[in-house]
Amino acid sequence: MGLSALNRRFATGLNALVLALCMCGILGLLARLADHHSVRSDWSAYGSATLGDELLATLNRLEASEQPVLITGFSVQARDTRSADQDRQLRDFLRVLDDHSTAIETRFVNFDRDPLQAKRLDVTTYGTVVVQVGENRVDLRGNTLFRRVGSGAEARVIWQGETPWNRAFSQALQPEPVVIYALRGHGESLPFERGLGELRGLGEMISGLGWTQRALNLLGDGAPTVPNDAAAVLILGPEHPMTPGEQQGLQDYLVRGGAVGIWLEEPSQFPTFMSGMGISMDGGIAMDPASLHPWEDRPLLHPRHHPMTQGLLGESAPVIAIHASALNARPVSGVQADVVLSTSSRGWAERGAFGPAVFEPTVDDAGPVAVSLALRIGSSGRLWVTGDLDVIGDELLSNGPGNRAFGLAGLRWLVKGEAHTTAVRVSAAVSR
Repeated sequence: MGLSALNRRFATGLNALVLALCMCGILGLLARLADHHSVRSDWSAYGSATLGDELLATLNRLEASEQPVLITGFSVQARDTRSADQDRQLRDFLRVLDDHSTAIETRFVNFDRDPLQAKRLDVTTYGTVVVQVGENRVDLRGNTLFRRVGSGAEARVIWQGETPWNRAFSQALQPEPVVIYALRGHGESLPFERGLGELRGLGEMISGLGWTQRALNLLGDGAPTVPNDAAAVLILGPEHPMTPGEQQGLQDYLVRGGAVGIWLEEPSQFPTFMSGMGISMDGGIAMDPASLHPWEDRPLLHPRHHPMTQGLLGESAPVIAIHASALNARPVSGVQADVVLSTSSRGWAERGAFGPAVFEPTVDDAGPVAVSLALRIGSSGRLWVTGDLDVIGDELLSNGPGNRAFGLAGLRWLVKGEAHTTAVRVSAAVSR
């Protein structure tokens, strides 16, 4: 072997050694970074190891409650590879919950190998999950967490997402049922109608909070009275006027500490009882130079300072409306009115009937223009008024950057007088 060949072999060996040392150094650096900056990727089937905004908000409420949270998941009956896959998904999700919050402790128990643990918790069904928050307990059955589709060799297990978990945590936090009534009898939409609908997402949000939904007809026998178990009444785009008796029943409910949320669409029938509380809607349409391209009547609205919006301020996730009506509030004794959603200062209330939407000082009202108001009636009554039903409609709940978070915050404020929410993900393209 010549000298040049030896030199080449030596150089090759030296390069390999240097490369190996570099790789060891890189791996060591990555290990140290991992110790200090934990990052978790969701490699689980169907995304079962990710946490969405609604569940994160509920977990924050669990933290704030300062109660111990114990979640015990039991395995499904071992039959085939699908059973193993189901157990793995449940373990993955429990691990993410455990990692997310110091208040949460999770356990995964093999039902067949540890029957005593099942007996202690009085669990008799495979795949059950027991959620314990303080002294309160909610059980989740396997068929609410997973759904089997197909049959025979083609059968597979589908993860049902976070909705059942969010409902269970909410119920454990507040064991007393929260009943939300939706007014009907005036052409309103209903959030819990079966099948596809413009407010299906709203109904799913309410169910996800663990709340019960019922229809309310104030035109029945006897005096129009809101039931005593109503945590809130929703009035969703009425097309026909309410009777004086119905309006008096709603006003009495507010005065005794009730909560009403109302979304008005032109030509929605404006309830006259709100005039006595200083609220008016005089036909102007909220416009803003910042709008969702290519629609000029879809302004990008921004939350204002209010308990309802405390978790939304500072987030680059505006709320989108569609042809929203401008709202005004004048001072009234015993009523505190706050703007919670408005255009920017460059916005205006468009009153022109023809031509392009351009601010005309002699015709239009200068911004910022209020689109959503929160009112305190007396000591504890709450009224949430929004000049657009589309804000909580299916299209914008799915595509509006901040619509879902704003809707959740508003619902919680109605029921609790406060709101807990988390940062939201920007998911819609906007233009300025």
